[in-house]
Amino acid sequence: MRAFVTGATGTIGRVVTTRLLGAGWSLRVLVQRDSAHPIPANPRIEQQFGTLDDRLLIERMARGANVAIHLAGVLPGAREESLARVNVAGTATVAEACARAGVGRLVFVSSTSVYRDAADPFARGIAEDAPLLTEAVGQMQQYGLSKVEAERRILDLHRSGRLSFVIVRAPVVYGAADGWDDRVMQMVRQRPLITLARLPAAPTLQCVHVEDLAAGIVRAATAPAAANQVLNMAGPEVFSFRDVGARALAPEVASVVRRPAPAVPLKYDIRKAARVAGYAPRPRILNSAAAY
Repeated sequence: MRAFVTGATGTIGRVVTTRLLGAGWSLRVLVQRDSAHPIPANPRIEQQFGTLDDRLLIERMARGANVAIHLAGVLPGAREESLARVNVAGTATVAEACARAGVGRLVFVSSTSVYRDAADPFARGIAEDAPLLTEAVGQMQQYGLSKVEAERRILDLHRSGRLSFVIVRAPVVYGAADGWDDRVMQMVRQRPLITLARLPAAPTLQCVHVEDLAAGIVRAATAPAAANQVLNMAGPEVFSFRDVGARALAPEVASVVRRPAPAVPLKYDIRKAARVAGYAPRPRILNSAAAY
């Protein structure tokens, strides 16, 4: 099996490519020349330098691929011009190339920021059919709108009978070695009780661990029932910044500051992904026995 992967050197892409290689896949990856994380040499990886603007390159890379996994994009805070050029037009280029090449399935990693209620920290039970953004106030919603439009381009190709897809909607990712959660824990290690006291204690975060998301993406690429579905892939728990920080402390200290894990309903409903793609994220923050 061969996969065409964009964004292979990113936080999620590095884990996805490792999992694909471990499962015996051959990879064709698109890489920017200035990437901070170069692709390691591997006889099963064909690497091409370029960007999503290069339509002819994208078309060549899509040919012969069984699956395409589109991870590349710009993040919240990017200029509207970049959001339109990379997240929207770039996704359309990948999707159209897959349609022309007859790629068996395109997995597009979108974002839960597409939901109208994503900005509400206390929203609960947002399923895949929940209302989407139609206008933007602020950088995160501008980013969300770019993902809404990118998804629309994919759905239009599918409705024309030219493309099979899976759209994965993911929230903020944690668990990377240089991620935001690691910085929070470093702050706590330096000034434990003072920092913990200042961190918000309200359980409002339903993020996703990078390993869980990568596993879900790989399953979405091959699970028969996942074909042509939109899937939320978030973590199985709602937690607070203080919960993240508490993981930096020794167990005997953490037990003093850690509150009992509340039964908080999930913000994003992940039951559909579990049902059709076997998505099974682990509790890693509130469950102190689980490996981070």
